[in-house]
Amino acid sequence: MSQRDYLETRLTIYALLRQLFQYPIGTEALIAARELSLPETHPLYREWKNLQSSIPADINPDWEEQLRIEMTRLLEGPGRTPAPPYASFYLDGMRLMGYPARRAQQTYLEYGVLPEASGLPADHLATELGFLAYLAEQGLTLESDPKPFQVSLAFLQEQVQPWVTSFCVALENAAQEAFFIRLAQFTRAYLEEDATWLQTVLANEYTH
Repeated sequence: MSQRDYLETRLTIYALLRQLFQYPIGTEALIAARELSLPETHPLYREWKNLQSSIPADINPDWEEQLRIEMTRLLEGPGRTPAPPYASFYLDGMRLMGYPARRAQQTYLEYGVLPEASGLPADHLATELGFLAYLAEQGLTLESDPKPFQVSLAFLQEQVQPWVTSFCVALENAAQEAFFIRLAQFTRAYLEEDATWLQTVLANEYTH
């Protein structure tokens, strides 16, 4: 797998994960996830295949409605949910719109990025994944510039990883649909793998 292919796949995965954690999940995102083929040499080939196996070949309205109901119960509410997808909940005493949300918003502004007008808080996982997708696109476009990779690694280590493992464990434990169990497993593994990859790339290719 060439460096260029890896960067393109990285962008695709982050963009897909953003869509899969944003309610309601669109049919197009589910189809794209089912059809995305990772090479067997990819570090998370097996985890991706496990996620794909939870998406039926025939994505029908009844299954999509089950996903919406389950996603509402797990993530959206109303009321307290088993796996709130907000950094503030895990890092700021189970409150929402706390310091982690303000910090994420400031990071986006410092990098000149305004998240899509989705109505989601800045520390919602889908919003944070969208920022990482944007940085992945910048890394693909500006391969000789380490800044997108540096910002990605700092954002992952300082603002995503401190809470996302707790979220993914909560989601995996509470989910009744196999799709959300596999999504939680893949997301946790992918964010860990990407942080490791970023550290390696920055150490080996952008040191002088």
